[in-house]
Amino acid sequence: MFSLLFPGQGSQHMGMAKELYDNFDYIRKLFEEADDLLKYKISEIIFEGPTEKLNSTQHTQPAIFLTSYSIYLTIYKDTNFDASKAEFFAGHSLGEYSALCCAETLNFKDTLLLLRDRGNAMNNAVKNGNGGMVAILGADKNKVDQLLSDNQDDFKCYIANDNSPGQIVVSGELKNLELLQSKLSNEKIKNIKLPVSAPFHCPLMKNATIEMLDKIKSIEFKTPTVKVYSNVSATFSKNSNEIKKLLLEQIESPVRWREIIENMSKNGVNNFIEKCYDYGANILATGTNNEKLEKLKLNYPNINIKVFDISKHDQIENFLEEVNLLFKNKIDILINNAGITLDNLSIRMKESEWKSVIDINLTSTYLTSKFAIKKMLKNKSGKIINITSVVGHTGNIGQANYAASKSGIIGMSKSLALEYGKKNIKINCISPGFIESNMTDKISETHKELLKSKISLDRFGQPVDVANTVLFLSSDLSNYITGETIHVNGGMYFS
Repeated sequence: MFSLLFPGQGSQHMGMAKELYDNFDYIRKLFEEADDLLKYKISEIIFEGPTEKLNSTQHTQPAIFLTSYSIYLTIYKDTNFDASKAEFFAGHSLGEYSALCCAETLNFKDTLLLLRDRGNAMNNAVKNGNGGMVAILGADKNKVDQLLSDNQDDFKCYIANDNSPGQIVVSGELKNLELLQSKLSNEKIKNIKLPVSAPFHCPLMKNATIEMLDKIKSIEFKTPTVKVYSNVSATFSKNSNEIKKLLLEQIESPVRWREIIENMSKNGVNNFIEKCYDYGANILATGTNNEKLEKLKLNYPNINIKVFDISKHDQIENFLEEVNLLFKNKIDILINNAGITLDNLSIRMKESEWKSVIDINLTSTYLTSKFAIKKMLKNKSGKIINITSVVGHTGNIGQANYAASKSGIIGMSKSLALEYGKKNIKINCISPGFIESNMTDKISETHKELLKSKISLDRFGQPVDVANTVLFLSSDLSNYITGETIHVNGGMYFS
């Protein structure tokens, strides 16, 4: 069982869908139709920019939809993957409109024009430059809610996106956001001002809601062919009038993305396919288990797979050369996730147990990063995401080797970030806590309950919690972040 996810604002970049436009006549005709409907060249803005124009919400919203719909159409016409068999669709903010269009609730023309109007309405809802958004990293919704409540007499801000347990986005007027950021910094909570033109998904968007009321009501909505999750309710509806009502409420309501993903998981979805806005990008999955790779390939026919043993250090450089050729001399993102454990108390730990864990977890990560950076330098950009562990911060009985390897990755990543930041290469870490997996399945129920008692959210994380953070660090939303470690542990550990 799988779901399709459609991106929202922040995923845009110049040149998205260009490969589709160049290779498929029906995509070129779709872009020409969009230009005619909008009465301006959205295609030129997408392909040529300037970036500032593409990032302006009245252009961003129809541009991302046009790209998402182009991807969906290409999958439908030119691949063997049957996206209509998805159990659910979901889209982040404007992505919900993309999802509804692909589920045949809305037609292409109505969706494009609604998003043009929505973008204009949201852009004009507050005076230009008088509002914005701040991403808060490493704090859950309850903690942010409490902080905003405790300080409401000093500043007024609103939760706009609950993206994951470690990623909350807040909207407000600029003066209030500045006070919020000062408070967050004093409490050692990581935060970053986002490059957006307005304070979306909060009561400051009231004028946009008023402007969109009649426009949404006047459009025909059909029953969706696939169940589409609402950003407002974090569940799905097949009632067209209910869908209209929720889309209107969405303008001023927070995006409940974390709950949407959790609810999908509870309903049996175990594969999430991100509707990548750059369909031309290649993905390579590697590992030592060919059977698992083939199964992955079966589920996602368009990815590349390759069996490779990361412990063979003398072969890593050649492996990266092959990857570079596969990607046509452009490696954009490297995600290092390989790791093993060989647990033992320190005085009983064999030197071979120490060395094996260090070699695979730390040395292999260093070598893949080293050779990938050489390629990224030629392209003048790149991102490396290293998966560490909460144990690298806290230590753990019987895991001196594992803790040393994961802590070493953090220090190494900071050093690489310092060395290559000026070359536009960003290196960051993600530090998961206890995430439900084959490893946690081996823990007894009694011990699981003991571990959960130490976690603020009183539960283990889901793989998608880590995946969402990887998506964030891979996207343009994280372009001013490097040398950082984002904790995804549900409040088990605070840095």
